[in-house]
Amino acid sequence: MFVPIIKLIISSILPIIFSVIFYQAEKKTSFRKITYWQKQLIIGIVFGLLAVISTHLGIETEGAVINVRDAAPLSAGLIFGGPAAIIAGLIGGVERFLASFWGIGISTQFACSLATLCAGLFAALMRKFIFDSKIPSVFYGLLIGITTEVFHMLLIYFTNLLNVYNAFEYIQDCTLPMTLCNGFTVMLSIFSVSLLDNKKIRSKNKVKKIEYTFRSRLLICVLIAFLVTSAFSFTVENHLAITETEFLLVLNIYDAQNSIKNKYKDNVTDESISNLALDWHIGGTGCIIICDKNGIILSDSDGHTGESLTDNGIDLNDDSNEEKELFTSKVHGKDSFCIYSDEGDYYIIATITEEEALYYRIITMYVTLFIEIIVFTSLFVFIFLLIKKVVVKNIDKINNSLAKITDGDLDETVNVRSNEEFAVLSDDINSTVDTLKRYIKEADERIDKELEFARQIQHSALPSVFPPYPNRTDFDIYAQMHTAKEVGGDFYDFYLLLKIF
Repeated sequence: MFVPIIKLIISSILPIIFSVIFYQAEKKTSFRKITYWQKQLIIGIVFGLLAVISTHLGIETEGAVINVRDAAPLSAGLIFGGPAAIIAGLIGGVERFLASFWGIGISTQFACSLATLCAGLFAALMRKFIFDSKIPSVFYGLLIGITTEVFHMLLIYFTNLLNVYNAFEYIQDCTLPMTLCNGFTVMLSIFSVSLLDNKKIRSKNKVKKIEYTFRSRLLICVLIAFLVTSAFSFTVENHLAITETEFLLVLNIYDAQNSIKNKYKDNVTDESISNLALDWHIGGTGCIIICDKNGIILSDSDGHTGESLTDNGIDLNDDSNEEKELFTSKVHGKDSFCIYSDEGDYYIIATITEEEALYYRIITMYVTLFIEIIVFTSLFVFIFLLIKKVVVKNIDKINNSLAKITDGDLDETVNVRSNEEFAVLSDDINSTVDTLKRYIKEADERIDKELEFARQIQHSALPSVFPPYPNRTDFDIYAQMHTAKEVGGDFYDFYLLLKIF
């Protein structure tokens, strides 16, 4: 067992390593110079091969393979882009389908192949529509990995309905290791590349975009709703399973009573009923036990005739064990549900193991839980996309227009009219800008008048008679003032100075 676990660990580490390699290559090598589609093709092929490797390094069970194949297309898509995810999912899915012809996971061939294809598509859609082509946080990486594997398990269940027992065995064996391994592999891939990002970590005090805030709070609400509904479903399913078990045991006691009455009438003896329960089975593990008033078993199907009922785990003298009421005991060494009926000279006990009685409850709970995860994930995505389209994008449009206005473009108009609230907001902003333009125009006019008045005052203070000294012919003087603006900053004048010796 040690070697398969090492193989599983290696296949889990490979997507993390190659995520770091390609992320570094995009930043620091000539790899960044090639076209986007070339990058996506190369990354998709490499991560597709990692998915193939994961299939063959997985832990084989009867008809299934515990692996981290889905982590490869998920990591490729969430970190590098949708096309890479789809290519990786296609390679991994097709190879998984073909691998079954060599004996790998035959019973889960179709489910596992389809799951890997869907993993690539899911990663591509999430990156584009939920995360705006940006790398998500490590928490979302973990959540997406787990959700994908839950969908994987559902596919195994629904594609093996003709043999639900085997399907459930696969699910029991694979669910926990595959959800954890795939989830943590995707999470660590994202975490590793985030450590290489040169951008500074956001300050806790920095205001977040409304999109991020809404997404986080929506997720919390969805998780709370999921936990509440899961707890309610478990309670209901558990109650139904116990109720059905009680009905089954009571029905068998009733049948045993009728068999005794119809066969022996009033001539019922210990010897006459000794063989009654020998071939009486309730389900696969349950039985009918008949004992006398001293607690000595008269008849059962497990070969304990003549033994004490107490030695076989049932104590009818216990005050907590009431007649025709369901109770639990360790019958023949197994935890079991029991019901007994007092027939006067003897007791009839019906019993069935808890494992069998609750088996279908466990199956139902697994399936219900998986469906709830998928439903609530879909609900989260749908609500987020709806709010993003209806609210967030319109807010972004308004903010972009406001940014242009604050930069001085007062001819920019806000025209978001998807609903009444945004229409009113757009009109109010446009009205405010119009008012501002009017105030600016009035201020400009007032300033122009004031500057003109200042210019007149300034010019009136300057010499305006030329020549200033008409009687002097030995020199001539003339001056002009041309201001760059309406009013100049320098004045001039001239005076005739007489030289005195």
